[in-house]
Amino acid sequence: MVVEGRARKGGGVSQAIVDEEGRLHTEADTRPIEEEVNEEFAKTFTISIDGIDPTDAGDYLLYVKNTGEKQIELYAWKAKVTGAAGVITLDWVTGTSDGSTVTPVNNHLGRPETLNVNAESGVNIVTLANAGTLDEVTLLVDLTETSKLSAHVVMPKDTAVAWRVSSATAVTSIVAYFFERQDA
Repeated sequence: MVVEGRARKGGGVSQAIVDEEGRLHTEADTRPIEEEVNEEFAKTFTISIDGIDPTDAGDYLLYVKNTGEKQIELYAWKAKVTGAAGVITLDWVTGTSDGSTVTPVNNHLGRPETLNVNAESGVNIVTLANAGTLDEVTLLVDLTETSKLSAHVVMPKDTAVAWRVSSATAVTSIVAYFFERQDA
């Protein structure tokens, strides 16, 4: 049996197939959130570190502070450890970083826009204070784990997040995905 109804997007009339038991047959087109966000927002960026070898368990390795007037959002991140299994934790932090500058990469290659952040990496960023844990992933050696944040981390001006590692022997790589809100 074929039924007709209105589609939410576009407002036109669409047809749907319903079987003898009243079940609606559907198809879903799925794709990674990074692809969806890159299409929807003009200012999307990646911030990454590779092969940072922490000094101690609990070290902060990557720090990102929004210094711009517009709100930014962290919508996903992934991490990999080598040498030892570990837990990578994403924290809301206060204080200032004493790490080395990391430059955000515009995901729309060739476009001139920049992300107004202070992004830094280091092996022992000790000047930060944990104001609350936002997310964490447990990593096995040499496997990449992705955290698709179910609720984006919304970062108004002058707020910061940082990633820390639970094992001093877990050489760590992190890739974080941000976009800048145009309406906020």
